[in-house]
Amino acid sequence: MMSSGAEGNMEPDNMTDEELLRTMQFIVKQQVQFATDLQQVRETVVTLSEATIANTGQIGRILGIADKLADAQTRAEAKLAELAESQVRTDTKMTELAGRLDELTDRLNALISVVERYVSAAGAD
Repeated sequence: MMSSGAEGNMEPDNMTDEELLRTMQFIVKQQVQFATDLQQVRETVVTLSEATIANTGQIGRILGIADKLADAQTRAEAKLAELAESQVRTDTKMTELAGRLDELTDRLNALISVVERYVSAAGAD
């Protein structure tokens, strides 16, 4: 380092032993602080690297789950479409059955009328 003179210049040749010692102590202190800071940066980089690796694994698992969910959704949609088709067939069959029930009711009413007339005619004799 340089000593401060009248002009504000620091000249090593003009430094007293005390100034030289203080300057050297300052430089050593700065070097120690720099080494400490550098070690902290290294530790932070290691921590961040480990976190990045862990996050990468977690992201991979999440993507796997998302793929499984997408597959399950596709299967569910296919089953829902099958159910809708089945419901249409059921509705068609129910309509057919309702028509047959109406026809059966008409035939049964006709039979009842015939039996009633037969019974009435037989009772009148």
